[in-house]
Amino acid sequence: MHDIRGYIFDCDGTLTDSMPLHYVAWHKTMQRYGIHFSEDRFYELAGVPTDKIIQLLASEQSVQIDPALASEEKEQVFLESIEQLSPIEPVVAKVKSVVNHYPVGVASGGTREAVLAQLRQINLHNVFP
Repeated sequence: MHDIRGYIFDCDGTLTDSMPLHYVAWHKTMQRYGIHFSEDRFYELAGVPTDKIIQLLASEQSVQIDPALASEEKEQVFLESIEQLSPIEPVVAKVKSVVNHYPVGVASGGTREAVLAQLRQINLHNVFP
């Protein structure tokens, strides 16, 4: 334990139980474009950048789509549901137990706006520098 110099916490699925909300946002957004995106496939592609997922799905389903625009739309749908987001309590408890003893940070493949919104929702926005 003496070698620990700090903690880096992932946001989506670690600090927050955001994956179900992300799936709903994906489903609603892709449905607008006539693209099917099953929940199983969503979890298989976890960690892949949003625009890459959109390109893959559109290509597989022969749909013309602007990946950047659809990505922004998906993110907006997610942000509109942020009040439904809940923390993952054991991880939040860990953050609270180490924050006064070690440097802490958040890492995420998500947008800065989405990460900050999630941290505000779970009341950790002032914990991370």
